[in-house]
Amino acid sequence: MNSIQHFMLDHEPEKAQHYLAQYAKLIRRVLENNMEKFVPLDDELDMLEIYMEIESMRFSTSFEFEINISEELEEKEYQIPPMILQPYIENAIWHGISPLDGKGIIDIALKINSAGKGDILECVVKDNGVGREWSEKNKMQKNPGHQSKGMSITKERLELLNSMYGNKNSVEFIDLHSENNEPCGTEVRIFIPV
Repeated sequence: MNSIQHFMLDHEPEKAQHYLAQYAKLIRRVLENNMEKFVPLDDELDMLEIYMEIESMRFSTSFEFEINISEELEEKEYQIPPMILQPYIENAIWHGISPLDGKGIIDIALKINSAGKGDILECVVKDNGVGREWSEKNKMQKNPGHQSKGMSITKERLELLNSMYGNKNSVEFIDLHSENNEPCGTEVRIFIPV
């Protein structure tokens, strides 16, 4: 809402109207998806594209995003729990990309691993942000009492899904470093049995 107000105050009604239309579309998608235990992967990816477009309009730090889907992955064929990927993308934007001085990049890659007893959807969310260590220090300095709930809620959801369905949903975090050992982003790998 603050972004819409900003566009209106800056006399950019077309941008405000576009933002509002996309925001309404996102809210509809989130509500529709969250009515279901599982949603088609392509529906979830559509929702994520809308979300990232809105965030890219909202932040003063610009970023680009790309979703790469492996050729063997049929998005309509697989179903995943709704809103599992979004919190990791949100973290990449808010904590990795937004503090950057330069342009941010978020790459999302999806592929199917068919090893073992069933198919595993591997989702990789990679950003070129400031890294988790810097972000954590900065968060503690700016807002020492704040506790983010997105990651803990998602972790609890994955654990609940594991216990309900006997799944092995899991998440790995990888801190990325440059050749000079400077933090240069984060990679999150989410494994979802489908």
